[in-house]
Amino acid sequence: MRDNDSAQELDVMRSCSTAVRYWYLSNNLLLNADKSQAIVLGTANQLRSATSIESVEVAGVALPVATTLKSFGVILDQRLTFNEHATAVVKSCNYHARAIEHVRRLLTESALSLPVFCSRLKA
Repeated sequence: MRDNDSAQELDVMRSCSTAVRYWYLSNNLLLNADKSQAIVLGTANQLRSATSIESVEVAGVALPVATTLKSFGVILDQRLTFNEHATAVVKSCNYHARAIEHVRRLLTESALSLPVFCSRLKA
């Protein structure tokens, strides 16, 4: 969208999403807009001018505009910096590393040797 014409372009998006919804319905599919999120992407200047956009109507449902959203496991932010995603990945890695460390303490030295451990997995 252009900064100076966002209202008109939101109307275009609204009509396009309604057309998509009707296509889904005519092909016996369901577009569940209640489970959807909206995000405004852009530069810092563009985002400042878009602060008045609080919701976006998609397929007849007003979606609140979020600062981040998760799509296919990737967390996107408004500037596409991936800072939120990197933070989430680091937290997940730390969690799993601590879990492995906890389990490792419970294993005996013989269980940690690779050939013995692998043969136990095959049995």
